Amino acid sequence: MYVNPVCDRLDEKQCIAHRLSRAATRYESGNHYRDLSKLNRDPSRVIYISGHALENCLQPENCVEIKPWKSDDMSDTTLLDFIPFLECNVVYVVSNFVWKLCV
Repeated sequence: MYVNPVCDRLDEKQCIAHRLSRAATRYESGNHYRDLSKLNRDPSRVIYISGHALENCLQPENCVEIKPWKSDDMSDTTLLDFIPFLECNVVYVVSNFVWKLCV
């Protein structure tokens, strides 16, 4: 599971209130789907970041798809490069977006 080590590294000030991993998915027809409506939170304040975000999330308007991480690529800085975007969203609420980053 990559969620906790990645979030711990990116979120040293512990601003991320909730983390979702595979255990928080809905399993249907052989696939795991993230259902952000189950979070019981304002969806305009939820961002789902994943290498497969648009494929496995039921709320594509909350998705930010990034290059999938590979454990053997120690030069991958995709999530670290993404920090300015996340910091901006803490200050300015951005809703109704779909992003696909090709990095």
